[in-house]
Amino acid sequence: MFIAVLVLSIDGYTSYLRFPSRTIETLYQFAGLVLSGGVVYHGVRLARSGMVNMGALAFVIFLYVKLHAWWWAWMPKYVFFLLIGLTAVLLLYLFRRLRAAMSERASI
Repeated sequence: MFIAVLVLSIDGYTSYLRFPSRTIETLYQFAGLVLSGGVVYHGVRLARSGMVNMGALAFVIFLYVKLHAWWWAWMPKYVFFLLIGLTAVLLLYLFRRLRAAMSERASI
């Protein structure tokens, strides 16, 4: 499911929806972020690490696709990659806290 949403978020012309391709791409990018966040949340509630990992991977991919769409054209490349690196560090911190919460919940 995530692969299909990712393809549609990158190339809106392949969709059957009758909207401009840019609107379709934005719609699917937002849907991908929401769906992957929902999978992470559901995986945490069920204490299933595989589901959390899959949702987190999909969330990161959709986030980077969206950041690329927002910033690549107008931002200097070194600043873009600096912000991508800082985003990666922030996500690692958040995912570490999430893993700690999951292991704490599993031990209860």
